[in-house]
Amino acid sequence: MNQHALMFDKLVYLDRLKSAGVAEDVARAHADGLDQALRESVATKADVEVVERNLSKEVNSVEGRLNGKIEASERSIRAEINTLEQRLDAKVEAIDVKVDALDRKIERLEAKIDSVDLKLEAKIDSVDLKLETKIEALDHKFEAKIDALDHKLEAKIDALDHKFEAKIDALDHKLDAKIDALDRKLDAKIDALDHKLDASVARLEKEIAESQVTFTRWTVGTAIALTGVIWTIAKFVH
Repeated sequence: MNQHALMFDKLVYLDRLKSAGVAEDVARAHADGLDQALRESVATKADVEVVERNLSKEVNSVEGRLNGKIEASERSIRAEINTLEQRLDAKVEAIDVKVDALDRKIERLEAKIDSVDLKLEAKIDSVDLKLETKIEALDHKFEAKIDALDHKLEAKIDALDHKFEAKIDALDHKLDAKIDALDRKLDAKIDALDHKLDASVARLEKEIAESQVTFTRWTVGTAIALTGVIWTIAKFVH
Protein backbone atom coordinates (compact mmCIF):
# COMPACT_ATOMS: atom_id res chain seq x y z
CA MET A 1 0.00 0.00 0.00
CA ASN A 2 1.13 3.58 -0.71
CA GLN A 3 2.09 5.48 2.38
CA HIS A 4 0.57 8.99 1.93
CA ALA A 5 0.09 11.26 4.92
CA LEU A 6 -3.51 12.31 5.31
CA MET A 7 -4.90 15.38 7.05
CA PHE A 8 -7.98 14.68 9.23
CA ASP A 9 -10.24 17.42 10.68
CA LYS A 10 -12.25 15.87 13.48
CA LEU A 11 -14.62 18.82 13.90
CA VAL A 12 -15.49 18.96 10.19
CA TYR A 13 -16.08 15.20 10.21
CA LEU A 14 -18.25 15.52 13.36
CA ASP A 15 -20.36 18.27 11.74
CA ARG A 16 -20.85 16.15 8.59
CA LEU A 17 -22.04 13.19 10.64
CA LYS A 18 -24.46 15.40 12.64
CA SER A 19 -25.79 17.04 9.47
CA ALA A 20 -26.36 13.54 8.05
CA GLY A 21 -28.72 12.82 10.97
CA VAL A 22 -26.33 10.84 13.19
CA ALA A 23 -26.86 11.42 16.87
CA GLU A 24 -24.28 13.70 18.44
CA ASP A 25 -22.90 11.09 20.85
CA VAL A 26 -22.58 8.48 18.09
CA ALA A 27 -21.01 11.00 15.70
CA ARG A 28 -18.59 12.16 18.40
CA ALA A 29 -17.59 8.52 19.17
CA HIS A 30 -16.86 7.82 15.48
CA ALA A 31 -14.92 11.06 15.09
CA ASP A 32 -12.87 10.36 18.22
CA GLY A 33 -12.15 6.76 17.12
CA LEU A 34 -11.08 7.80 13.65
CA ASP A 35 -8.92 10.60 14.99
CA GLN A 36 -7.24 8.22 17.45
CA ALA A 37 -6.63 5.63 14.74
CA LEU A 38 -5.11 8.21 12.45
CA ARG A 39 -2.88 9.50 15.23
CA GLU A 40 -1.60 6.00 16.18
CA SER A 41 -0.71 4.97 12.60
CA VAL A 42 -0.63 6.65 9.31
CA ALA A 43 -3.40 5.22 7.15
CA THR A 44 -3.46 5.02 3.42
CA LYS A 45 -6.09 6.57 1.26
CA ALA A 46 -7.59 3.12 0.68
CA ASP A 47 -7.80 2.58 4.44
CA VAL A 48 -9.56 5.89 4.86
CA GLU A 49 -11.97 5.05 2.03
CA VAL A 50 -12.74 1.72 3.68
CA VAL A 51 -13.35 3.49 6.93
CA GLU A 52 -15.55 6.06 5.20
CA ARG A 53 -17.54 3.33 3.44
CA ASN A 54 -18.04 1.57 6.76
CA LEU A 55 -19.04 4.82 8.35
CA SER A 56 -21.40 5.56 5.46
CA LYS A 57 -22.99 2.18 5.91
CA GLU A 58 -23.37 2.80 9.64
CA VAL A 59 -24.69 6.27 8.95
CA ASN A 60 -27.18 4.90 6.44
CA SER A 61 -28.15 2.19 8.90
CA VAL A 62 -28.57 4.79 11.64
CA GLU A 63 -30.55 6.99 9.25
CA GLY A 64 -32.76 4.05 8.34
CA ARG A 65 -33.36 3.23 11.98
CA LEU A 66 -33.96 6.89 12.80
CA ASN A 67 -36.31 7.27 9.86
CA GLY A 68 -38.15 4.11 10.91
CA LYS A 69 -38.40 5.39 14.47
CA ILE A 70 -39.50 8.81 13.26
CA GLU A 71 -42.11 7.28 10.95
CA ALA A 72 -43.31 4.98 13.75
CA SER A 73 -43.44 7.96 16.11
CA GLU A 74 -45.33 9.97 13.51
CA ARG A 75 -47.79 7.09 12.98
CA SER A 76 -48.21 6.70 16.74
CA ILE A 77 -48.65 10.44 17.21
CA ARG A 78 -51.11 10.61 14.32
CA ALA A 79 -53.02 7.67 15.78
CA GLU A 80 -53.06 9.35 19.19
CA ILE A 81 -54.12 12.62 17.58
CA ASN A 82 -56.89 10.85 15.70
CA THR A 83 -57.96 9.12 18.90
CA LEU A 84 -57.91 12.45 20.77
CA GLU A 85 -59.83 14.12 17.96
CA GLN A 86 -62.42 11.34 18.06
CA ARG A 87 -62.66 11.65 21.84
CA LEU A 88 -62.89 15.42 21.60
CA ASP A 89 -65.53 15.15 18.89
CA ALA A 90 -67.49 12.70 21.04
CA LYS A 91 -67.16 14.97 24.07
CA VAL A 92 -68.13 18.04 22.02
CA GLU A 93 -71.12 16.16 20.63
CA ALA A 94 -72.07 15.08 24.18
CA ILE A 95 -71.67 18.68 25.35
CA ASP A 96 -73.78 19.88 22.41
CA VAL A 97 -76.45 17.36 23.38
CA LYS A 98 -76.32 18.56 26.98
CA VAL A 99 -76.41 22.20 25.86
CA ASP A 100 -79.43 21.47 23.67
CA ALA A 101 -81.10 19.73 26.59
CA LEU A 102 -80.29 22.71 28.82
CA ASP A 103 -81.67 25.07 26.19
CA ARG A 104 -84.89 23.07 26.08
CA LYS A 105 -85.03 23.07 29.90
CA ILE A 106 -84.41 26.80 29.95
CA GLU A 107 -87.16 27.33 27.39
CA ARG A 108 -89.54 25.24 29.51
CA LEU A 109 -88.50 27.14 32.62
CA GLU A 110 -89.01 30.46 30.85
CA ALA A 111 -92.45 29.32 29.74
CA LYS A 112 -93.25 28.27 33.32
CA ILE A 113 -91.91 31.57 34.63
CA ASP A 114 -94.06 33.48 32.14
CA SER A 115 -97.08 31.44 33.19
CA VAL A 116 -96.30 32.04 36.86
CA ASP A 117 -95.83 35.76 36.17
CA LEU A 118 -99.23 35.92 34.50
CA LYS A 119 -100.84 34.04 37.38
CA LEU A 120 -99.13 36.24 39.92
CA GLU A 121 -100.18 39.38 38.09
CA ALA A 122 -103.77 38.14 37.97
CA LYS A 123 -103.68 37.27 41.68
CA ILE A 124 -102.08 40.60 42.54
CA ASP A 125 -104.74 42.45 40.56
CA SER A 126 -107.45 40.45 42.33
CA VAL A 127 -105.89 41.12 45.72
CA ASP A 128 -105.56 44.82 44.86
CA LEU A 129 -109.25 44.99 43.99
CA LYS A 130 -110.21 43.18 47.19
CA LEU A 131 -107.99 45.43 49.26
CA GLU A 132 -109.34 48.55 47.62
CA THR A 133 -112.92 47.36 48.24
CA LYS A 134 -112.16 46.53 51.86
CA ILE A 135 -110.32 49.82 52.35
CA GLU A 136 -113.24 51.76 50.92
CA ALA A 137 -115.67 49.86 53.17
CA LEU A 138 -113.44 50.54 56.18
CA ASP A 139 -113.21 54.20 55.20
CA HIS A 140 -117.01 54.45 55.12
CA LYS A 141 -117.30 52.67 58.47
CA PHE A 142 -114.65 54.87 60.07
CA GLU A 143 -116.24 57.98 58.63
CA ALA A 144 -119.66 56.92 59.96
CA LYS A 145 -118.17 56.13 63.38
CA ILE A 146 -116.23 59.38 63.43
CA ASP A 147 -119.39 61.32 62.52
CA ALA A 148 -121.32 59.54 65.30
CA LEU A 149 -118.53 60.28 67.77
CA ASP A 150 -118.48 63.90 66.65
CA HIS A 151 -122.23 64.18 67.29
CA LYS A 152 -121.91 62.50 70.69
CA LEU A 153 -118.99 64.73 71.64
CA GLU A 154 -120.85 67.83 70.49
CA ALA A 155 -123.92 66.78 72.50
CA LYS A 156 -121.80 66.08 75.57
CA ILE A 157 -119.92 69.33 75.15
CA ASP A 158 -123.22 71.22 74.85
CA ALA A 159 -124.55 69.49 77.96
CA LEU A 160 -121.36 70.31 79.83
CA ASP A 161 -121.59 73.91 78.64
CA HIS A 162 -125.15 74.15 79.98
CA LYS A 163 -124.11 72.60 83.28
CA PHE A 164 -121.16 74.93 83.62
CA GLU A 165 -123.29 77.92 82.73
CA ALA A 166 -125.91 76.85 85.29
CA LYS A 167 -123.26 76.32 87.92
CA ILE A 168 -121.62 79.61 87.08
CA ASP A 169 -125.00 81.37 87.33
CA ALA A 170 -125.64 79.70 90.68
CA LEU A 171 -122.19 80.70 91.89
CA ASP A 172 -122.82 84.24 90.67
CA HIS A 173 -126.04 84.39 92.69
CA LYS A 174 -124.34 82.97 95.76
CA LEU A 175 -121.46 85.39 95.38
CA ASP A 176 -123.85 88.29 94.92
CA ALA A 177 -125.78 87.23 98.05
CA LYS A 178 -122.59 86.83 100.06
CA ILE A 179 -121.26 90.15 98.80
CA ASP A 180 -124.53 91.84 99.74
CA ALA A 181 -124.40 90.26 103.20
CA LEU A 182 -120.79 91.35 103.58
CA ASP A 183 -121.72 94.83 102.43
CA ARG A 184 -124.45 94.99 105.07
CA LYS A 185 -122.13 93.69 107.78
CA LEU A 186 -119.48 96.17 106.75
CA ASP A 187 -121.99 98.98 106.75
CA ALA A 188 -123.15 97.98 110.24
CA LYS A 189 -119.60 97.75 111.50
CA ILE A 190 -118.69 101.05 109.87
CA ASP A 191 -121.76 102.67 111.50
CA ALA A 192 -120.78 101.20 114.87
CA LEU A 193 -117.22 102.44 114.42
CA ASP A 194 -118.56 105.85 113.45
CA HIS A 195 -120.60 105.95 116.66
CA LYS A 196 -117.63 104.86 118.72
CA LEU A 197 -115.42 107.43 117.03
CA ASP A 198 -117.99 110.13 117.63
CA ALA A 199 -118.21 109.16 121.29
CA SER A 200 -114.41 109.01 121.58
CA VAL A 201 -114.05 112.37 119.89
CA ALA A 202 -116.65 113.95 122.21
CA ARG A 203 -114.90 112.46 125.22
CA LEU A 204 -111.54 113.69 124.03
CA GLU A 205 -112.92 117.14 123.32
CA LYS A 206 -114.37 117.29 126.82
CA GLU A 207 -111.12 116.14 128.37
CA ILE A 208 -109.18 118.65 126.29
CA ALA A 209 -111.51 121.45 127.40
CA GLU A 210 -111.13 120.43 131.03
CA SER A 211 -107.38 120.23 130.58
CA GLN A 212 -107.32 123.68 129.07
CA VAL A 213 -109.22 125.15 132.06
CA THR A 214 -106.88 123.44 134.48
CA PHE A 215 -103.83 124.62 132.55
CA THR A 216 -105.16 128.17 132.46
CA ARG A 217 -105.71 128.16 136.19
CA TRP A 218 -102.23 126.76 136.80
CA THR A 219 -100.70 129.29 134.47
CA VAL A 220 -102.45 132.23 136.21
CA GLY A 221 -101.48 130.97 139.63
CA THR A 222 -97.89 130.48 138.56
CA ALA A 223 -97.77 133.96 137.07
CA ILE A 224 -99.14 135.47 140.28
CA ALA A 225 -96.59 133.52 142.29
CA LEU A 226 -93.76 134.61 140.10
CA THR A 227 -94.91 138.23 140.27
CA GLY A 228 -94.86 138.09 144.05
CA VAL A 229 -91.39 136.58 144.04
CA ILE A 230 -90.10 139.17 141.65
CA TRP A 231 -91.57 141.96 143.70
CA THR A 232 -90.01 140.64 146.89
CA ILE A 233 -86.62 140.31 145.26
CA ALA A 234 -86.82 143.80 143.87
CA LYS A 235 -87.81 145.21 147.22
CA PHE A 236 -84.98 143.39 148.90
CA VAL A 237 -82.51 144.66 146.38
CA HIS A 238 -83.55 148.29 146.83
